[in-house]
Amino acid sequence: MIRNLVVLLSLLISTSVWSNTDDDIVASYIHTVNKNVDAHSIARRIVLYSTTYKVPLDWSVAVAQKESTFYTNAYYKGNFGVYQINRVHLVNVVDPYDLDYNIAKGNQLLGRPYKSWAARLVAYNGGSDPNYVASVTKFRLHFQRHYNAHNPKVRFSTT
Repeated sequence: MIRNLVVLLSLLISTSVWSNTDDDIVASYIHTVNKNVDAHSIARRIVLYSTTYKVPLDWSVAVAQKESTFYTNAYYKGNFGVYQINRVHLVNVVDPYDLDYNIAKGNQLLGRPYKSWAARLVAYNGGSDPNYVASVTKFRLHFQRHYNAHNPKVRFSTT
């Protein structure tokens, strides 16, 4: 019985009936964190814009999780959406919750050059949360483990 299940799963994976693209893996991770959002819509954009702005996928996902738990309508003290974009970055923006704008802007800000990821995260957060770097790093590790479990060909180092 188990052998039949393994053969079936191998067949599904090899024929792409069951896909493990980055979009799918990110969406399944988002769904484990928050079942109340459109995980696929958010995941597609995170993968697209993290690639566009050369932000490692694991960092991008972890920041979105920390900032909003992936809620598209999140708001806190003048910060909007999935990446909690601050109103100072919303010049000429009609809808600060626009998913494309919000996720693109979050990744654009994360893509700015800094000497380390810790410095980049402190700058992104504005230094207001002394536990921010540790929290994002923890979420990053959770995502890496999820990703590695779903994609045996490409793995994040979790050390």
